[in-house]
Amino acid sequence: MEISFVQISDAVHIIDISVFLLLLILAELSKKIGEALKVPPFYHYYYICAVLLVSFVAIDLILPLFQPSMIKIDVLVVTLALRAGLVLSTFPIAMIYWRWLFSENMKR
Repeated sequence: MEISFVQISDAVHIIDISVFLLLLILAELSKKIGEALKVPPFYHYYYICAVLLVSFVAIDLILPLFQPSMIKIDVLVVTLALRAGLVLSTFPIAMIYWRWLFSENMKR
């Protein structure tokens, strides 16, 4: 059974939607935790990442329309690398807000 580009692209876009929603949820939760713990508002970075994620998806969908000679799989690979870097860059921000959870768990 051969997997087509459309199937891969559809799966990637479902993951994109999930990550987008996760970033918005983390932003809201981190905002509330930050207010309680008096942490500076680093949660804005989650919103920035969500906007960047949407822009990478837009590039993925729109660029091949204007550049027909560009191979769609190449655009997908580049934007996937950008998306992965974006998601990995959110981990330090998550640790700022959620570090206390790990320390509480380790005390037990």
